[in-house]
Amino acid sequence: MPDKYGFDHLVDRSVLTFKCIEVNCNTEGYAWEWPESRRKVHFLSHNYELNASGQPEISGPKKLTICRTCRNSFEQERKRGRPRVQCYACKP
Repeated sequence: MPDKYGFDHLVDRSVLTFKCIEVNCNTEGYAWEWPESRRKVHFLSHNYELNASGQPEISGPKKLTICRTCRNSFEQERKRGRPRVQCYACKP
């Protein structure tokens, strides 16, 4: 389970290592190389910002998607989890 900065905590032969969970990001290293402050900076480099309550929000460009029902294109925010497959008119 990743931490709040998107790093998996892995233990190999009692040595703690961190690995970024972002797609196509090969960042990993030992715990002493990746303190919390450095993990936070790396996390924010993936188009994220922290809102007023300290929770991460995506701040990158919007994603253009084609609706599976009406075949019209619509924009949606890039976020974790499943993306929408139907436009806001077809599935509110």
